[in-house]
Amino acid sequence: MNKLQAYRWATAGLLIVNLVLLAVVFFGPAPRGGPHASAREILGLDDDQHAEFLRLAGTHRQNMQALNDRQTQLLRTYLEQLATVSDVPPVPGEVCSVETEKVRLTYRHLNDIKQLLTAEQMTAYPVFIEDILQRILLQQEKNPPPPKDS
Repeated sequence: MNKLQAYRWATAGLLIVNLVLLAVVFFGPAPRGGPHASAREILGLDDDQHAEFLRLAGTHRQNMQALNDRQTQLLRTYLEQLATVSDVPPVPGEVCSVETEKVRLTYRHLNDIKQLLTAEQMTAYPVFIEDILQRILLQQEKNPPPPKDS
C-alpha cells in the first residue's frame, strides 16, 4: 500500500468518524433541561400545573436571590472586620437566621409544588425530591475545598 492510498483511507476514516459524531449530536438523546423541564417530565405536569410550577419557581428564585444578597452583605461586613479588629468577633446571629430562612423557604416551595399534584402524580414526588436534592447538593459540591497550607 503506497502513501497516497494510506492517506485516502485515513481521510475516509476521519470523514466517517465526523459523520457519526454529527449524527450523535443532532439525532442522539436530547440533553435534560433545567429543573423545570425535568419537573414536568418526572411529575407528569399538565399545562396548567406547569404554568403554576413556573410561577412558584420564579417567586422562589427571587426570594432566594434576595436572601443570598442579604447573606453576602452580612458576611462581607463581618469579614471586613479582619482588617481592623484583632479579636475574633462573634458571628452575627442574623447570618444564621438568613440561612435558616433559606431552608424554610425551600421547604415551603417544595411543599407548594406538592400541593399542585394529583394523587396519581404523588407517586413520582419522591423521585422529584431526590432529583432536587441531587441538584442542591451537587451545586454545593462544585465549590472547591480551600487550599491546604504547605
